[in-house]
Amino acid sequence: FNGTDKIEEAVAHAFSSVGASGGAAVVIGAEGDVVLALGDADDMGQVGEIAQEVMSSGTAVSADGGRVRAVPVLAGEDGPVIGVFGFTVSYDAKMKEVWNRVRWIFVLAAVTFALMMSLTLYLLSRTLGRPLKSLAAAVSDVAQGNYDTQHGMSARKDEIGGIARNLDTLLEVLR
Repeated sequence: FNGTDKIEEAVAHAFSSVGASGGAAVVIGAEGDVVLALGDADDMGQVGEIAQEVMSSGTAVSADGGRVRAVPVLAGEDGPVIGVFGFTVSYDAKMKEVWNRVRWIFVLAAVTFALMMSLTLYLLSRTLGRPLKSLAAAVSDVAQGNYDTQHGMSARKDEIGGIARNLDTLLEVLR
């Protein structure tokens, strides 16, 4: 390979772009010499093994369920193999990255749920709680003999309005 500096720069950029998921990256020349090696030494051994297979076959090879991969570098579109680029990814690092994202999604979902429940409870207390308290106070007044009590809910078109109208009917009978 000519331009080792450019190769180093390109591989370092590609390796850093995968973040913590990058295990190792290796570039091997046509004579089997290591031009560049980055990352985990244990992973480099695995890449070296399949790199030899790529050099002889001229086709990309994957191992360990796709975690280790080596591809040939060709001299031109149909040219001979002039080297191999091999790399590994770390499933543990990737799983950690995914878990961190999922954890934030769960936190966001929990906060959203709590806000929605709070809003729902507030609205329920305003639409049901206050009118029921007012009716309860009116019934308590009637129980104490005050038949001139006013609750102001007879005009409602819901069940609370129905109870209020029945209370008005009761008050008319008691007067």
